[in-house]
Amino acid sequence: MNMVAGVEIREEKMTLNDEEIVQAFQKGDEDVFNVLINKYEYLICLKVKRYFLLGGDREDLLQEARLGLYKAVRDFKTEGMSSFRGFADMHYTSTYYSYKGKCSSKTFPLK
Repeated sequence: MNMVAGVEIREEKMTLNDEEIVQAFQKGDEDVFNVLINKYEYLICLKVKRYFLLGGDREDLLQEARLGLYKAVRDFKTEGMSSFRGFADMHYTSTYYSYKGKCSSKTFPLK
């Protein structure tokens, strides 16, 4: 019985728009973040596909982009003029460049 109720809640959350999902997350419903991850995973993968880091791992870049999405959900203000999608794109792009800066400052041993 509880499993069915959980499925209904999940399906209900899938019908929310981005701003409603963000509001629910900011009010303490952490489960809705998975809805955004599922929704934005394709866009994050497209974004990461364009980037390359010497000695970097694609999975690391994906994780950094997901971290950027998390920060966007945490920091987004629904009263603002921007859409969440644009705000999230800005966040995971800036998170990538921050990560790129950290990686370029590392010294790798010569072989």
